[in-house]
Amino acid sequence: MSKLIDIFLHLDAYLNTWATDLGAWLYAILFTVIFAGYLLANPVADQAAAFGRDVPGIIDDANAQLEDLQQYFDEQGVDVEIVAQGQTALQTLQDKVVGGTDEIVGFGGDVLQRVVTAGLALVLVVVLSIYMLLYGPRIGQVVRSVMPPGDGTPEDDFPTRLQQAVLGYLRGQALFSLLMGAGAGLGLWIFGKLGIFDAGDDYALVFGIFFGLMELIPFVGPVLGAMPPVLVALFQDPLTAVWVGLLFLALQQLEGHLVAPYIFGHALRINPLLVIFALLFGGEIYGIIGALVALPLAAMLRETVVYLRRHLVLEPWGTAMPLPEAGPSPPPADDASGDRTEVASGR
Repeated sequence: MSKLIDIFLHLDAYLNTWATDLGAWLYAILFTVIFAGYLLANPVADQAAAFGRDVPGIIDDANAQLEDLQQYFDEQGVDVEIVAQGQTALQTLQDKVVGGTDEIVGFGGDVLQRVVTAGLALVLVVVLSIYMLLYGPRIGQVVRSVMPPGDGTPEDDFPTRLQQAVLGYLRGQALFSLLMGAGAGLGLWIFGKLGIFDAGDDYALVFGIFFGLMELIPFVGPVLGAMPPVLVALFQDPLTAVWVGLLFLALQQLEGHLVAPYIFGHALRINPLLVIFALLFGGEIYGIIGALVALPLAAMLRETVVYLRRHLVLEPWGTAMPLPEAGPSPPPADDASGDRTEVASGR
């Protein structure tokens, strides 16, 4: 978007036309999303409601099969009670499924409002981003007027240093996600070749990409990224699920104690120990959102401290400015002029 705004700024003669076309496209996309949501809301809600009505019949058939299986065990002399436990589990499943379908139906009835709200929020974000980019130079001038002046080079320009700090965080985050996704995909591929996890040989790339994307979410991201391969392994064999879980546990330990501190410490020029403290502090203060913004804020704080330390000169501790020495105060001007008058008259 920044490059797009630069093009607009260099084409002043066509800026109004392009802005009008951009607004028209945004409104067209918003209308399309709202209309598609309106068309799909009722069919999805109807199918969910129909499935919810069919669930009790499916549960009754399953209970009948459980009774037949229990009768077979009784005839064979096998002392196993499965009807009570099975009926309890099926009843729980029925309650969950019916409750979930009710939520889908309720969501379908409210989907138009949700889509409109999300669309307006998206348009607002785009418009605010455009205006921030358009007025970026003015914002930079305001910041420069508040901070001490630099030497005129980009390396000593405070807004530029802040921008570079945020870009460093984004580069570090991209490299971090790439490394963790590659590690997960490689580990699953090795498991597939060794015969530990058969699906790992076929879906290592998909699982690795998904794990890398989930690494963008602090704290819960590694758990969300590990869930699909662990669930697939669980359907294959419980022991396989244990091995896959241990793989992702090892990746998470490497992430928290080695990869993340080193990459972000190098990208942000912050001590790796401070990276860990910043993540913990941000997560403790404001949860996932706090951990997400902790590192860029820490990088901006570092650049601010370095800049002020370079351009502000503070007095050392224990020193005081010398006070002026006390002396006789000069006579008033009127008295002095009177003395001169008296001397002149005496002559």
